[in-house]
This record gives sequence, structure tokens and C-alpha cells, in this order.
Amino acid sequence: MPTDTFTGDIPVPARRVFDYIADITHLPGYLPLMSGARSLDDDRVEIEAQVKGGVVLMAAWFRPDSEAMRIDWGSATEPGYHGWVQVRPAEGDPGSTRVEFELTTPRPHTLEPYFKAATQFVTTALTTPAP
Repeated sequence: MPTDTFTGDIPVPARRVFDYIADITHLPGYLPLMSGARSLDDDRVEIEAQVKGGVVLMAAWFRPDSEAMRIDWGSATEPGYHGWVQVRPAEGDPGSTRVEFELTTPRPHTLEPYFKAATQFVTTALTTPAP
């Protein structure tokens, strides 16, 4: 199965970045195509996505580990679809964050632009003053 990776930097402290992305309700704010996300219980979540002009509901799992600042996720209905993101303080700059994404999917495609967009959306969400 194809695996895509991406590493990016966010000019915000790592704990703040992790706390933001670990909140499932923020998922649509930083993942393109996601239009909704809600926690069901434990690590089970329901994701709403815009796919091929329609809305699709998907059962998934989402496992944030606050101590390790890592989130593992995957599809409950699509075997082989799973990934993780690791959040760390950027080397030499405790006010910035290094994020590393990895995603394995049953279909071949390039996800680097998707991860790059997610990193930009998190940066914007955490650096833009509230109105």
C-alpha cells in the first residue's frame, strides 16, 4: 500500500499546536475536504467529507497521545487507511513546531499538497488574531 509523508514547520509552540489538532472539532478547520467531525466515544469518531461533489459520512478512529504529542488515526471501514502526525518543538526554536505526517492508503495518490495545506491552515488558525 502506498505511504505518503510530509514534514512542515509551524511558527507556534508545539503544545499549542498539538492541543489544537488533537481537538476533533478542529479537524474541518485544517483538513481540506473535511466538513464535519465529531467524537462518538473512546477513540471512535464520525467524519463528514466532501467527495466527488457529495457528502460522505465515515466511521474512523482518532487517538491523540498528549504526552507523546502524537495522533494516530484510521478508517474503521476502509482497510489499510491509517496514519499519524507527530508534533515536536522545532530544533533550536522552542517557539516553533515541527510536524511530521504519515498516511498509508489502499489507493495510489500523492498527499503532500494535502499535508502542506493542513500545515498552512493550522498556522493561520493559530496566528490570526480573533475578530
